[in-house]
Parts: sequence; structure tokens; C-alpha cells
Amino acid sequence: MIEMKGVFLGQTTLDIQFLLNTYPQQNKVTHSAERLLEIGGPATNASIVFSYLGGDSTLVTPLGKSFFSEWMRNKLKEYKVNHIDTNPNHEEVLSISTILTTESDGNRTIITKNYSNINHTIDIDSYDFSNISIILIDLTNINLALKLSEFGKKIIYQ
Repeated sequence: MIEMKGVFLGQTTLDIQFLLNTYPQQNKVTHSAERLLEIGGPATNASIVFSYLGGDSTLVTPLGKSFFSEWMRNKLKEYKVNHIDTNPNHEEVLSISTILTTESDGNRTIITKNYSNINHTIDIDSYDFSNISIILIDLTNINLALKLSEFGKKIIYQ
């Protein structure tokens, strides 16, 4: 069996999801039926699924060194996802999403703050992506996306 290698570039979020019986009313306290704390973001979720399906998965995303960073790194290890931190010295919490989901119909509201202006401090060229099978780019940083796309061209034109 050939081992597939995937590289996933994008935003990683700390997702706090609340399962609600009804959508909250303004200026009222709403109690949730359930609460879930999980790592998320499109590229992160794709890297976790790729790993679960047996692929060798690498997530390229900033985690930095905030008080949530180590928890997020441990979650990636738990899911067997390799990680390249694009800004290992960043001290602020990067992205937290609060997700309100109604139990009856599955509709959801996501509240988040984008961090597209973060400075990515790694040299992506110093990593060996020569044997990758798939690249997913959730465009959060154009410079990193373009550099990673060059590796994608090499895959296509081999």
C-alpha cells in the first residue's frame, strides 16, 4: 500500500460549540444542552480526516505560544497530525470560534475573528515537501500559499 502524504495550509481555531434547544433570545441567558471544546478550521479539519484515513498529514498553521497553544498541539498529536508552526513566537490567542447550533434543525451561527494579518515567520522553503500527494490551501496568507503552490506544481508535472 502506498502511503499518501498531505500538506494542509490554513487557519486553526479553538472551537467552542454549544448545542441549544432553541436559538437564544436577545438579553436572555440561554443554557446549552451540550458543550464541545475542539480544535477546528477548514485546513485543520481536513488534515485530521486525512490522517484518520491513513495518510501522513502535515498542518502548516500558526499556533504560537498563547495559553491555548499547547492544548492545540496536543490535540494535533492525538489526531496524528504533524505540525509546522508558521509563527512559533506569537503570544496572542489566534482564533477562537463560538458556534451556536440548534438541536432541532442543525442550523448554526459562528462568531469568530479572522487573523489574516498575522506575520508568518518561517521559511517554508526549508521544509521537504517533495513526496507529497495532496496540498490543501485555505487561503489565509498569500505568500505562504504561493510558495506551497510551487510544490503543488511539482506534483502535477512530475
